Amino acid sequence: MLGELGDRSDQVQVVFVSVDPERDTPEVLRRYLDAFGPGMIGLTGDLATLKDTVASYGAFASTTDELHTEEEPGVVVHSTRLFVVGPDGRLLAHYPFDVDRQDLLDDISGLLDATAGSS
Repeated sequence: MLGELGDRSDQVQVVFVSVDPERDTPEVLRRYLDAFGPGMIGLTGDLATLKDTVASYGAFASTTDELHTEEEPGVVVHSTRLFVVGPDGRLLAHYPFDVDRQDLLDDISGLLDATAGSS
C-alpha cells in the first residue's frame, strides 16, 4: 500500500508497538519488522508505560496466565487496530484489523491531502 502512495509514501511512518516486552526484544522486533519491508519502526518499553499507552488509545492487551509456565510466559491477547496519528500526535483515525485495503489507501491519501493543505 505504501508503494501505491508514490512520492507521498515518505510522509507516512509505520510504527508497531509491542505489548509484550518480555518476549519482544530488539532483536525479535527487528526480525518481525524486516518481514514488512524497510523503514518500519518497532517500539517497546516497560510494561507499565506500554499499558498506559495502550489504554490511552482505547486498545487492550493482557497476558493469559492459564498457559503460563517457567519457559513460556503465557499468551498475549491484544486488540488488532490500526491507528493513524498525525504529525502533531493527534489520533486522526483508527481501523479494524480487516479494514479493506482500498478504503485504507483512500483514507490515507485523503489525510495526506488534508495535512498538505494545512501546512
